[in-house]
Amino acid sequence: DRDRSHTFSRALWQKSGELRLPGLLVPEAYGGRGLDAISTAMALEGLGMGIEDQGLLMALGSHLLACQAPLVAFGTEAQKKKYLPKIATGEMLPTAVFTEPNVGSDLASLKTRAVKDGKDIIVKTNKGVVVAVSSYERRHDYNKTMAEAGDASRAASSE
Repeated sequence: DRDRSHTFSRALWQKSGELRLPGLLVPEAYGGRGLDAISTAMALEGLGMGIEDQGLLMALGSHLLACQAPLVAFGTEAQKKKYLPKIATGEMLPTAVFTEPNVGSDLASLKTRAVKDGKDIIVKTNKGVVVAVSSYERRHDYNKTMAEAGDASRAASSE
């Protein structure tokens, strides 16, 4: 029914949060399960075999890979403390949006590049337009630009 009505069940997301499923990759120190990549893949595979709502499973998978993993790997300690506990419990549902003209969802074709300029990182990109982000999710102010430029392994961010 949710597929036909194009709806997302926040109640099911919150139930998954009670089990800390949104925090499979989040270290235990931040309230997550602290699983490694193989264990996370096995958990998602198991859920895929038993869960009726494949849309929820897709949301969990994209959330883990596009939002959570970069924050765990590249976030500052302050960002991790601020966001990961809420992400692990499902209280926060961050979203990641990648878009450029003529690219769509093909991330390998993105032309955006980050270039180190002294202490700064300059992000060179074409402007894209993002639609269909719900006002409910927008309120969380989870904005993160992950970019790599040469030896610059930290991301420019806005909190």
